[in-house]
Amino acid sequence: MWSFFSRDPCKDFNYEIGDLVPGFESHSVWTLHKGKKKGSGEEVSVFVYDLKSGSDAQLEVAKGAVKRLKTLRHPSVLTFLDSLESEKLLYLVTERVEPLCTHLEKLPLEEPQKDLYVAWGIFQITRGLSFLNNDGSLRHNNVNIWSVFVNNSGEWKLGGVEYVSSAQETTSVIHKVTTSLEVYDPPEQSDNNKQRSATKCSADMWA
Repeated sequence: MWSFFSRDPCKDFNYEIGDLVPGFESHSVWTLHKGKKKGSGEEVSVFVYDLKSGSDAQLEVAKGAVKRLKTLRHPSVLTFLDSLESEKLLYLVTERVEPLCTHLEKLPLEEPQKDLYVAWGIFQITRGLSFLNNDGSLRHNNVNIWSVFVNNSGEWKLGGVEYVSSAQETTSVIHKVTTSLEVYDPPEQSDNNKQRSATKCSADMWA
């Protein structure tokens, strides 16, 4: 009986964790890995948080990201597939993606095709942000090149939801547990007048 309750939950995890995607870990509480679904071989991405090496604040941020991504369903938002927490690690499984920064570095397109592609990608991200702001009454608070991902079809997806907050929280201050992200703090965070005057985006802007 006791062996049942003490078994490693990772043994029942439906995904295999593969190679580390380098460079991402310095811009997030997560490390990013390539992965596959057991049985089907479907390619996925696995975000991994080490509970032993991180702080309580970082763990709270990571768990918050899992909860947010479970409920944020939109074509321009990173697609949640599964999650698992063990005694040592927290796993977040999504559609197969790579960070935008990595994707752009190896993009073979030349001008003006590259400009058109980037413009289309930015449009996709603005759709995701409009969804958060208008439909969810939420602020992202962390838009940057490391919170945007590109899937196998070349579609840009908004991720990095660790610091999403309610649009009504006008006095809240977002504390970035990863200091390299502080440069991306929204301007209204340090200006209360901008917080009070912030309004929802018009959906027609992105139509």
